Amino acid sequence: MNEQGITEEERKLRKCIYRYYAKTCEKRIAAGAPFVFDENHAARKFEEGLRQKIELLQHMPPTILDKVADIGVFAFGYVSEEVKRLLKPYCGELKRQCKGVLKQAERETEKAEKYLTKRLGVSEYTELFLTDIIFENEDIYLLFDNGEKLLIKNGEILEREEEKLFAWNADIPNSGW
Repeated sequence: MNEQGITEEERKLRKCIYRYYAKTCEKRIAAGAPFVFDENHAARKFEEGLRQKIELLQHMPPTILDKVADIGVFAFGYVSEEVKRLLKPYCGELKRQCKGVLKQAERETEKAEKYLTKRLGVSEYTELFLTDIIFENEDIYLLFDNGEKLLIKNGEILEREEEKLFAWNADIPNSGW
């Protein structure tokens, strides 16, 4: 994490990932019981990740894709200098758009918090990893990696990608994927 030549943003992300790993695996780490490496699982995850990257890259503008010699090699992060020059403004624009969406979400959160009787400070949770969601009566509890719990009274999840939102168990290798 003290590596030179990385941005503060990257350093912050690495610390966050380390904190998440240390929290979710603290019992296993303390017991000195590492996960057994599953070569088949690793190969499947690698292939799946590569396939997803290629799929994502195929949605890039034709002006960039036409200059890519091999999309598989591109998915590994290797491209010509010409493609790099084309990618910089494209990625810069995407970053600006993402930051705009994040700012809008922050503004909407602040607007919503004005109607609350108790200040939540929801933005504090953006850097934390969600480790569990518990439904109890009409309430929803969100549990985070630092041990904090957020209660949403009479909450309802309106939209989600999968029925099971998150399934992580530190004692089960590769759970939560």
